[in-house]
Amino acid sequence: YSGFADSAYEEKGCRIASRAEVIQKSQVLFSIEPPVNDFAPLKGKTLISWVGRLQDKGKDIVAKANAAQIRLIDVTAVPRITIAQKLDVLSSQAKVAGHRAVVEATHAFGRFHSAEMTAAGKYPP
Repeated sequence: YSGFADSAYEEKGCRIASRAEVIQKSQVLFSIEPPVNDFAPLKGKTLISWVGRLQDKGKDIVAKANAAQIRLIDVTAVPRITIAQKLDVLSSQAKVAGHRAVVEATHAFGRFHSAEMTAAGKYPP
């Protein structure tokens, strides 16, 4: 859900298409969660998604994709090395989770933490 009405896209020149039409006309599709229920119409297409192929659920998804003749690219398979860091979804999601934990802890703490340094200067605890 984008938060915008279809009409807002149409006003800018976009054409709204059904999910089935997008799948039918595409060769490469991106999805956060693999659309296992839509694997039949994806035959012969490439799906780039968060699969987790080493976990039980991911192994099942890989098996179903193979049976449906889908080229499946698992974004969690990117090596966790410096040169591939911009593609590493596991590290980026862990970083986001860490930032959120700090924000929530700060809110619960109720005041600044020590040694808070910003461009505006240092805040005392």
